[in-house]
Amino acid sequence: MYFCCAAAVLLASAACSIGRDQYSYDLGKTESAHARWIAENHGVSDVKDACTRAVKSAFANELAYKEVVSGEDNPEPDGIDLDDAIAGCVDAYK
Repeated sequence: MYFCCAAAVLLASAACSIGRDQYSYDLGKTESAHARWIAENHGVSDVKDACTRAVKSAFANELAYKEVVSGEDNPEPDGIDLDDAIAGCVDAYK
C-alpha cells in the first residue's frame, strides 16, 4: 500500500518537471529584476511582455546575429529554451 502511494507521488512530481529545461528556467528567474526595470521605466504593464523583453535582451547579440546573418525567422539562443526562460522570469517576478 505505502509503496503504491510513494510511487504515485514520485510519478506525479516527475510529470510536473517533464518538458521544462531547468537551466533555461533558472536563467529566466535571474532576469526578473531586469523585467521589473523594463516595466517601471518603459510603461510595460504585462509581466510576460516585460519578461520576454528582459530575457531576449540578455541574448540580444546572439539573436541579432542569427536573425541578420543566418536569416532565421524566430531565433533562439544556443542551449536556451526561450519559453522556459520566460516562464522562469514570470514566476520569479510574482
